[in-house]
Amino acid sequence: MVTWSEVPSNQQNGDVTSYTVSYQTEPDAEVHAKKVDTATSYVNLTELHVYTNYTIRVSANNKSGAGPQSDAIVVSTADSSESLELIKSRRSI
Repeated sequence: MVTWSEVPSNQQNGDVTSYTVSYQTEPDAEVHAKKVDTATSYVNLTELHVYTNYTIRVSANNKSGAGPQSDAIVVSTADSSESLELIKSRRSI
């Protein structure tokens, strides 16, 4: 599960309408993205590979488009055939 904090109102350039979580395996693989509405401050990433490092970033979106991405975090997946959870860096973005 990836979590983040709401963008402070003084840093918003318009009302936030959704968030996009972008993730990719290292190094420099294809970027995948999940978009969620503002009622949510987390997303579960699915179909991840075991024992794999992922780089994750979050951006807020408004009617004008996407804002800047968060700083990247790098996390690793555990070994589990039923549920792959991100381990190591469970801090919020």
